Amino acid sequence: MVPLYVVEAALKKWHHPTTALQKLVKMKVLNTNVLCASCILWSMIEPDDGLFSLPTLQMLLERLPVQMQSEALSLTTNGDDARTALLLTQFSIPVPQGLTPLVQSLRAHWVVTGRCDDLALHFYRSLPAYGMPWIGQLWLLVQVYETRQQFVEAERLLQQIVQVHASPEAWWHLILVSHELHRPALARLEGLINFIKSDRNDTRIGQALDMIGEIIRTSLQDTTIKETLFSSIEMLRTLFMLFATQERSALLAQLTRNDEELMASLLILLASPIIPGLQAVAQTIITRWEEIPRHDALAMVFYAILVDYSIDTEKVYLLRTRAFVAKGMFDQAEHLLQHSQELQTSPDAIWLLVLKPMIYWLLKLFGETLAIG
Repeated sequence: MVPLYVVEAALKKWHHPTTALQKLVKMKVLNTNVLCASCILWSMIEPDDGLFSLPTLQMLLERLPVQMQSEALSLTTNGDDARTALLLTQFSIPVPQGLTPLVQSLRAHWVVTGRCDDLALHFYRSLPAYGMPWIGQLWLLVQVYETRQQFVEAERLLQQIVQVHASPEAWWHLILVSHELHRPALARLEGLINFIKSDRNDTRIGQALDMIGEIIRTSLQDTTIKETLFSSIEMLRTLFMLFATQERSALLAQLTRNDEELMASLLILLASPIIPGLQAVAQTIITRWEEIPRHDALAMVFYAILVDYSIDTEKVYLLRTRAFVAKGMFDQAEHLLQHSQELQTSPDAIWLLVLKPMIYWLLKLFGETLAIG
């Protein structure tokens, strides 16, 4: 190490690093060995010495050939990563461009080791001065903030990233950060849909759909945010339209975890205009609810929108009529049956129409029996 020999000789001759450095820099011929030795001597000076200033070190480095600047700085810090990084963050712009290989090496090492202290933050913030693209720098800062659980700062940077480069990775990190920050359901839903838009072949699509389903289930159960979700139902429409028609029934099943009530609720929300490909789901629910008759509030609303899903009109009238009869709402049942007769008289319609006065008679008889008792 010739520079070290120069340092040793200079200290032997002038005894003190400050004096040795002053003498070396005044030499008429400053070759690379003398310049590197001067850098080492600079690191030996006491901090309160006037020569111990960054402009002095930067001047010495800049007088070296570009290809030797990284080596000279490593000699200056004796290979100490932390001290090297601190100096790199403090040089004035324009920085010595020959330091870029050292910067890249240090950055790669810290990314692998996951360093995330304040020094790492300052170092990463200085990287654009050494030629690192802005997006790459933001990603490094995001990783540090996520590791430190500073999710607000990470979210702010990720929002900048997706504005200029909306990659699946950027959306995914924004989704995770939004979840940690408990952002509103609609904001998280929008992020998830944007993630799916960015790459339909991403391996995390299934996980994203599960997260969307959880948001929908929670939103429908929480009356305080239900109206907000309903007002942005177009987000769900957008999601379904990202998938082929033949995939949409399976998509609805995945979002709802095959919950019939939740599927019926979403079919109600997505009706008029309907989304092609969901008619089969509506038919499946009808079949099931015919086997186990339902006449609760959800069923009544669901039956009312079935015509939108191309279910036979007479069948819809009969389903609604049976539900009205089961609830004792005979006037509404009669009104529907009359409409049904105008379309096509079926045995079921006739029977239900005849059934109304019979039920009235039975109820009256039952009431009189109770009175006598």
